[in-house]
Amino acid sequence: MRIPENISQETYCQLWLTANQQRFTKSYSVANIPIIVYQQVFCPSTELTHSTSFLLTKLPDLSEKVVLDLGTGSGILALYSVFQGARKVVACDIDPVAIANCKENIARHQVDNICVYQGYLFEALPANSKLFDVIIANLPILEGGWDYLTINIKKLYDDFLSQVHFYLKTNGQCYLSFASFGDYQTLSGLDTSPLYWHLHQAYRFGCYWQVFEATKT
Repeated sequence: MRIPENISQETYCQLWLTANQQRFTKSYSVANIPIIVYQQVFCPSTELTHSTSFLLTKLPDLSEKVVLDLGTGSGILALYSVFQGARKVVACDIDPVAIANCKENIARHQVDNICVYQGYLFEALPANSKLFDVIIANLPILEGGWDYLTINIKKLYDDFLSQVHFYLKTNGQCYLSFASFGDYQTLSGLDTSPLYWHLHQAYRFGCYWQVFEATKT
């Protein structure tokens, strides 16, 4: 299913939920990287969403960087980071199906510098984990779209925003995606975060797609 461009935000959400329920495991190409996306894993195809593709346009030079990809899903952002020269990437997701999907895509590309861990946000990281140059978080936005998520989305974002600065190196950068169809109370943690967040926006599918960017000083 391809979602049409000239629609309202409400229609987009309805069509996305329908497409997400009806799609099957399928191969896609995102940022010229071929991947397979399992049926219940978030699909980053530009035919269905603008969150991943817009986020990719805002990422910095990743050469020799150590990158954390939270909510990795199919692993597309982790793979993109490696192909952009990242020295090491850590990919995490709470969903075991997403972890399996990510590992399959890594194996398909024969990449050996991505470590994959299952768990909730930063709890997934091993105890001896180092600080990161770049943290990417493409987390769920629409409440009720994911059966595996057992907490509400506001708590997910509150937990992320209250902890992310602990895992960034000095001058490290964080990129968090969101969209106008999300509940903006979800982002209340931005106001109390020790990081200063700069907003980027793009319009597509009747929605404003957003990337919040911060640098630890």
